[in-house]
Amino acid sequence: MSMWDNLLPHRFFINRALRKASDELRDHIDSYRIEHEMAVQRCRNEIEAAKVEKDRQFELRKQEYLHELSQDSYALGELQTLFLDYVDLHLKKELLYLIKSKMILELQLLYEYGDFLTEQMRLIGEEISILEQRQESLSLQVRIDDVIALISITGADLSCDASDNPKTLLEKVNLVIFECKDISPQTKSALVRLKKLLQERAEYLPLIQYIAWLIQQKKSLSQDLFRERRTINESKKPLKNQLSAIKAELNQLNAVMLDKAICIRSIWAKPLAEIFVELASVTELLDQKYARQKYISAEIRTMKSERSNDSDRWEQLQAEGKSVYEAIGQLNSKKTNLFEQRQQWFNRKNKVLDLFKKNRVFLLSPKDGHTSDEIRVLTQRRTELLRKIEDVNLCLKEQNAQVLSERCHQETVLAGQILTAEKAISKKKQSMVEAEQRVKKLKEQDTRSFVARIFSESKDVIKAKERQDEVRCELLQAEQHLAVLQNKLNAVNAACEKQLLQVNQQHKRQISEYQGDISGIDLAIAFIQKKKKR
Repeated sequence: MSMWDNLLPHRFFINRALRKASDELRDHIDSYRIEHEMAVQRCRNEIEAAKVEKDRQFELRKQEYLHELSQDSYALGELQTLFLDYVDLHLKKELLYLIKSKMILELQLLYEYGDFLTEQMRLIGEEISILEQRQESLSLQVRIDDVIALISITGADLSCDASDNPKTLLEKVNLVIFECKDISPQTKSALVRLKKLLQERAEYLPLIQYIAWLIQQKKSLSQDLFRERRTINESKKPLKNQLSAIKAELNQLNAVMLDKAICIRSIWAKPLAEIFVELASVTELLDQKYARQKYISAEIRTMKSERSNDSDRWEQLQAEGKSVYEAIGQLNSKKTNLFEQRQQWFNRKNKVLDLFKKNRVFLLSPKDGHTSDEIRVLTQRRTELLRKIEDVNLCLKEQNAQVLSERCHQETVLAGQILTAEKAISKKKQSMVEAEQRVKKLKEQDTRSFVARIFSESKDVIKAKERQDEVRCELLQAEQHLAVLQNKLNAVNAACEKQLLQVNQQHKRQISEYQGDISGIDLAIAFIQKKKKR
């Protein structure tokens, strides 16, 4: 028995132990893979079941809505569509959150599986390192350099080369011992001792070969695990993309649900807001009437205490007091009617909210700092009115600018025409002066007798006077034309001023209406806040 057999168990037991460890590792990896696949499949099955359950829950809640609100006609119109749409979006949101959680779990399983594979690869790598160290140690044990040197000392005729190992060299030594008859006893004895040494080293060769095969198997397994881990890593990216898409869809869904929730709340918030505006207005009028009634009563008491004889004043106060009393009664009646309408809408609102709560559906509310839906609606209306006032002011500026631009254009045209007409009149006046001077000059140059000059004029003077008359007529026409142009200019200015006045009055009426509505909204908001503080 060799030294190796004394130090280690039989190779059969070593091989069986190694095979068992390898099989156990593969079984462990396969078991973990199966558990991973089952967990992933379980997540996907739960998602599919949740989709079916969503449709079933929607139908159940739809029937419950129709049963609960079938007596209220207003609830069967727009509210029904909005309610069912919102419930459907809520269920879809819950489904997306479930899908998101399951995908996160699936991604976590992939990470855990990848970590498991990495750990197994690390352990296999450590085993390979240990086996390679053992292989290197055993390879040093089977080196034959010293044996070849000893053979050369024995003087035996034995050829050795670099491809020899203990087994091949052992065969050569046996051949020399048993077949060569002409070797000396000392050489034979040395070869026998070298044979025993080679036999011990040759026994390591199968174990070295087995360790090499085992290293190869473990490397192959490590490569398989590496490829599987790469597949796992590649499958993470689609999951991450799907998760990102679900997050984006959830954000979009929340925005749509918020819009739907605002529409649902507006169904009762808008009528209630209008009722609160009227209530605030009626309450303010009542306060004014009560104050006036108190003043009239005080005046009547003063007249009684002073025993005043002012019958006109007395009748005036009596008539005004009666009118104020009747107005107070009408306003109180209107206020009572408004309170009843408000309560009806409150009941409808509470009924719908209770139905949402009963179905475990949370009706979203905008995070804008408003304490109630009515104040939110009134604030939005106030903002719209302010924007309309800005639009009216902008439109007023644009129309005024347009009117002024048109007037400027017409004034420029007429000013040019007036300037031309004034220049023409100036020329005509100059021509008139020249014609008068020519007539005078021709009269002075008339050489006829005194008697002839008294009873007739010369032909040249007659022609000059005719020309003078023509110039005078032309001057009159030019002055008339100038007057017409000036009248047109005055008419343009008057029309422009009138148009500006009309535009300003129209826009001021619109602004005044909007400002009145804003004042009513401010009163309503103060009225609601005052009621809430109570």
